Formats: sequence, structure tokens, C-alpha cells
Amino acid sequence: DDDDDDDDDDGNDNIIENVEEQSHHSQDTSDVSSVELYNIIQQLMRPSLITIRLFHAASFTLIVFLSIRLFSVSNFGGKPCNLDYGPKISKNGKSSDTNIALETFDFDTVGHFMQGLFAASFSYPAVSGLLSKLVTLAIKCMKRTQRSDNDDKENDDNQAVILNVPNVPSLLIIQLLSTCLTYYPFYSMVKRMRYSVFSFAQTSHLNNTTEWCMGYMIGITLGNLVSALVQRQLIVLTNDCQDGRNIVAEALSKYHNNEKMTSHGWGKGSDYIEVIKGKCFLVVVNFLSIANLVLLSVTTLLTGIFFGLSWNYEDENTVNGAMLVIFICIFIVIYTVMFLLYRLV
Repeated sequence: DDDDDDDDDDGNDNIIENVEEQSHHSQDTSDVSSVELYNIIQQLMRPSLITIRLFHAASFTLIVFLSIRLFSVSNFGGKPCNLDYGPKISKNGKSSDTNIALETFDFDTVGHFMQGLFAASFSYPAVSGLLSKLVTLAIKCMKRTQRSDNDDKENDDNQAVILNVPNVPSLLIIQLLSTCLTYYPFYSMVKRMRYSVFSFAQTSHLNNTTEWCMGYMIGITLGNLVSALVQRQLIVLTNDCQDGRNIVAEALSKYHNNEKMTSHGWGKGSDYIEVIKGKCFLVVVNFLSIANLVLLSVTTLLTGIFFGLSWNYEDENTVNGAMLVIFICIFIVIYTVMFLLYRLV
């Protein structure tokens, strides 16, 4: 065991030495305190405010709406422990099969689940940043195989992945992909609106969207796990010394030249607006990403409204005003709380 620990220490020393050689060109880098560096790392790992308000707030609200509907057994029937929403309304307006989420692991079910999982996990800067740094490392390896000086560059293979410069185009593509994978709740809602708004609370939108939300919950778990592991590794690489802290600060900097490192980035595309070459591409990606998330928020609000309108499904001429107001208030409260928590934490 002692030999293994020594090998690990030697590996970490090699990583620090290799990166330190690459950071000598930044002569103007000021010393970074451990507290300052920790705050920088923590801030970089947080999803943006727009992502919190338009994506995670909308998804969490959708989960609350579906949970209220699932446990309304006295009104709709079903069995919550089986994710059973009761009878399902078919295209002809009659009750048919049961409305159960994750009943079978067919292509559609797995597809709904994986869309939610990747949408949530890719929204975390730690995940998107790490993937974009892997792209950078892959490009380096591909270029290295085309050169004859492999022996001279052998030590570079030991460089920690998290200390690579992120590949910004791939980072933006991952960001856009994350938001595009939020389309499904909108598609499912529009598809079931064809039946009747007043029977919406009994359509297959419930079980299909629940499958997407289950994937989303696993995705945020993975996102938080990767964020914790990345933060830990960055802090370990500081090596409890000033040189180590400066090396990590250099790796987190958006500027890899002689400028003083006052700005940092990791996995948010908007962090690199000052250094990216194709700014038009960044603007387009940001616009499409925000538009996708706005669509998800609108979908969530409409889902709550349609639930309220169809709560008294046996009488289409009667609207349960109380449930309609409750769903709208839940939407407003969750969005407000998420915004305040982001500002306070």
C-alpha cells in the first residue's frame, strides 16, 4: 500500500511539473490565495442563472405537476407506487389502456428517459467543460500521431484532462444539444392537445413526460457528482502550495498569454465570448439555447393550466378554478424561489 501511495504522489508531481512548464509564459500571473481559487472553482461549476430559471425550474415544476396528478387517486384512479395514472384517454375520447410510466423498456421509453438524462447532465458546466477538454485532448493525440517527435512529447500524455484548454466549438454544441433535448415535453403536449384540452389530464402525456423527468432526475444526480469530483481534483492539484494554485488558476483562465488572468471559464459557452473567434456562432447558439428553454418554461406552464382545465374530466362544461389557480401559483412560487436561492447561495 505504501508503494501505491508513493506511485500516486509521483504521478501527481509529474502532472504538476508538466503543467508548470506550460505556464511559465504567464509571467504576469499574480498569486492566487486558496480561498480565492476555491471561490472561482465553485462559481465556474454552477449552471448559469438562465439555465437555473428556464431549465431546472421548469423541469422541477413539471415534476411537481406530475406528482400532484399521480397522487390524485380519488379523482383519476391509478396506483402511485407503480407510476400508474389510471385510465388513459385514446384518440376517440374513450378510456382505454392504463397510463403507466416505465411499464416496458422499449425504444420509446428508453428514448424519453435518455433525452431527459442527457439534457440535465449536459447542463452542468463540469460535464460540458470536461467533455470539451476531452475533445481537446483527442485532437492533440491525433496531431501527435502525425508527428515524428512522439518521444519528445511523451510526458504531455500525463497531463491531467481537467487542465486542458476546452474546445469551445464542441462546448457550444454540447450546450445547444442540452437545450434541444428539452423539446420532448413540448412535442408530447402538442400531440395530446389534439384530443381535447378538457381530457388532457388523462392522456399519455403523463406517462411519457414522467419517463423524461425520471431521466432528468438521474441526469442532475450525475451532474452534481461530476461537479463534486472535478472540484475535488482541481483542489487536490493545488498541492497545498502557491505554485500549484497558480497552475490551476492558469488552467482555468480564458487567456493563455501574457495578460493578467482576471477572467476565468470552464463549461459555460457565454464565458468565452471575449476569446472565441466565431462570435456569430456563439450568438446563434446562445439565442437558440434560450429559445429552447423558454419553450420548455411555456410548456410547463401550459401543462399546469391544462391540468386545471381537465381536472373535472367527467364534465367538460365545468372548470375547477381552484386547481387551475393552484397550478399557476406553484409555477410562480418555484420560479421565484429558484431565482432567490441562486442569488443567495
